[in-house]
Amino acid sequence: MANFLSYYPTFRRVIIAFTLEKIAFKLCEAGIQNPWREARLLVAFVSGASYVDVLAIGKCAALTNCNQDKLEEALARRCSREPLTKIIGKARFWKNEFITTSETLDPRPESEIVIEGVLHFFKDRSSSLTFLDIGTGTGCLLLSCLGEYENSIGFGFDINPKAVEIATQNAEQCRLSRRAFFFTRNWNDGISAEALVLPGPRTGAEENFSQQECRVDVANVSRLCSPDIVLCNPPYISTLHKASLDPETSFDPRLSLFGGLDGLAAYRELFSIIRRDISSKATFFFEIGCGQQGDVKEIASENGFTCEAILPDLNAIPRVMVFRRNTGAS
Repeated sequence: MANFLSYYPTFRRVIIAFTLEKIAFKLCEAGIQNPWREARLLVAFVSGASYVDVLAIGKCAALTNCNQDKLEEALARRCSREPLTKIIGKARFWKNEFITTSETLDPRPESEIVIEGVLHFFKDRSSSLTFLDIGTGTGCLLLSCLGEYENSIGFGFDINPKAVEIATQNAEQCRLSRRAFFFTRNWNDGISAEALVLPGPRTGAEENFSQQECRVDVANVSRLCSPDIVLCNPPYISTLHKASLDPETSFDPRLSLFGGLDGLAAYRELFSIIRRDISSKATFFFEIGCGQQGDVKEIASENGFTCEAILPDLNAIPRVMVFRRNTGAS
């Protein structure tokens, strides 16, 4: 069949177009937005072709019987409302693609406002900065920032060891494993350097560093609790809103989504902890949920922090709040 199609490009285009139409129709029936775009992405994933080639149709390798089962399986998963990113196993964020699984929250476009905020407040890209990413997940926030500040290092931790494994893989994929360090930690146990269990020797995967051991040395440990920039996308959805969420959110880890009855539990915990454990020089970039800016600002103020800015997303919804510790606050 494949050889036949290769000799008849016009017929091949018709077959692929028909396949795309069937997939898009089924996705539309399942309530998927942008069914044609997602149909092309599924075909690209199954066939190994690029999205551009599928878009051009004629350049795409024909879908043969050997991958038809894989296509049907992927389509069935998407029609059950499993996110396309979970099926493909990667998501685009900022300037890179990141591995994502059921153990991690999918990188979302609105979280890019965190990166934009950092770039606005810290304009010198050659600065030697220390980043701390609390609840790192895929590591997309930390790794995206490190990609912009080539002389900086960063630490990220997560309560889920499997998420830490994914973040470490993403660091290697982004060729940042010599500047990004990830470890397992519950923020309620504190963030002091003495309490943290940091990684031992590991192998860097970036070019020119393969097979070399990377260690978190004493100097870097001391930098961990004296960061210049703290990043955090905490769970901020109210559990009362669980029933109204898109079905796709059920495939994300619950701990990454829900912040108690009012959605603010994580902010109450975090501001108390960072006031105690993080040095006063740090600037904090926290993502927030829709309409939470007033409550989060009040929680921060009660703990000795001042809101420096509130940054909107592309829908003009306040999305990221920037905080610094009040002068003289202990």
